[in-house]
Amino acid sequence: PEVTIASIQLKPVHLDQIKVAGEEAYPMEACGLITGRLIDGDVLAVTSIVEAKNILAANATDRFEVDPATRIKLEKEVRGTNKQLIGHYHSHPDNPSRPSKTDLENAHEPDLIWIIVSVIAGKALDVTAHRVLDDRSGFREINILIQNSS
Repeated sequence: PEVTIASIQLKPVHLDQIKVAGEEAYPMEACGLITGRLIDGDVLAVTSIVEAKNILAANATDRFEVDPATRIKLEKEVRGTNKQLIGHYHSHPDNPSRPSKTDLENAHEPDLIWIIVSVIAGKALDVTAHRVLDDRSGFREINILIQNSS
């Protein structure tokens, strides 16, 4: 049976990394990869946020593509560990943290979680997480759990 992810768990530092990346890339889109592992059946726990170059930033403010070299390097690093690539993040400069039509058109890997940070006038605001619906007709928002540092 397919596991339906209900939540993604981040540490405060992970959330900060995503927000800072969005603010630093503004007014272009920031992007990066997220590693983690499945815990509690339907919860993904983030283990790291890996910033990547947005190779489309030179061409458009409303597009992103993670640098393939970053992804290849990351996939080699997690091979044979209990971590895996579980998703990616990107920013929406001056737009809400909701997946766009473009995001859906570019959702080539439906198993990956999408984390989107809204950056308004250079300041990171909302951060939301989404997964692609099985029929690929849209996204479903999932919960973000903040793990207290211990």
